[in-house]
Amino acid sequence: MDSERWHVSVDQQRLEGTYTREEVLRILQKYPDRTVYVWQPGYSNWVPARQLWGKKISKPTPEHPGLSFMAILTLLAGMILLPLSIFLFFKRAIFLSLFGLIGTLITFVAALIALVQITRNPLQKRGTPFAIAGMGFTFLAFIFFTTQLLLPLIPKTSPSTAGPSPPEHKPQQSPSSQTTPVPSISPNAFHLNLPEGWETETPGQKDALLHARNPMRATYLVVYAISQEEASGMTLQDFVQATRQALMNSLENPHILDSARGKLNDLPADIAEIQGIRRQLCLDFYHLVIQDAIAFYQVVGWTSCELADENRKYLQDVLYSFTSTAGPPR
Repeated sequence: MDSERWHVSVDQQRLEGTYTREEVLRILQKYPDRTVYVWQPGYSNWVPARQLWGKKISKPTPEHPGLSFMAILTLLAGMILLPLSIFLFFKRAIFLSLFGLIGTLITFVAALIALVQITRNPLQKRGTPFAIAGMGFTFLAFIFFTTQLLLPLIPKTSPSTAGPSPPEHKPQQSPSSQTTPVPSISPNAFHLNLPEGWETETPGQKDALLHARNPMRATYLVVYAISQEEASGMTLQDFVQATRQALMNSLENPHILDSARGKLNDLPADIAEIQGIRRQLCLDFYHLVIQDAIAFYQVVGWTSCELADENRKYLQDVLYSFTSTAGPPR
């Protein structure tokens, strides 16, 4: 009888698997205040284990349950996945985050299986804290990976409402210009080649001649103009300095990456690439100022810093297509 294996119940909870007499004795030693029953084929009912082997309960139990390999493995995987998810989140590595998400799901399920095995076989396996910690690390990594994958699905707000549109930059008028009738600049006084995908907004930004965006590429464009009469004798460089400084004042930590001055389609022009923070977003601006025979134009294109390299030439091509119907200044 002692060499056979027994089914065991502790406090009416049946343990998984079968056990030898020595293993039952260790159960009795571990749970001295609990009711332990055993049964095997041939017995009509469950028998109290202490009734069979009560005198042998005091035998030493040198063996201890082994650590669950799966619990340890899930803990290590969770400790790797959590910092990896944070790193990929800030790097915006969406493709790699997809594989990371799959890894977290596998690890979480493995940790859950390990926890169930330990609970059902307390004498054969231990490592509950490892499995729980692995589940915790994996769950946090799951949040970072999921957020990373869902962010691109959130609709971008329109630049005319809550989007990262630049402030309006118009030099302060002199008293004479406020009292003298000033000719308005028509939207037909200039032309820009907008490729397929651009949408123009009406009325768009206040006082803007043109306000457009390309939602697919997350690029934006706005055009302002002021007549030379209204500018009260300002030179191109004066207008550049006033409007560019106004743009930089609207940003946090602004810095000019590059600038150039020369001719653009026979018109005097000055362009600069400026990066800065606005509404907690890092934005990459292209600030182009042009002078024709009747006005100064300010063309501002922008995108996010994350997409700056991808959209740099695309935005430059649009800005460089600027032409004026009035021709160069006399």
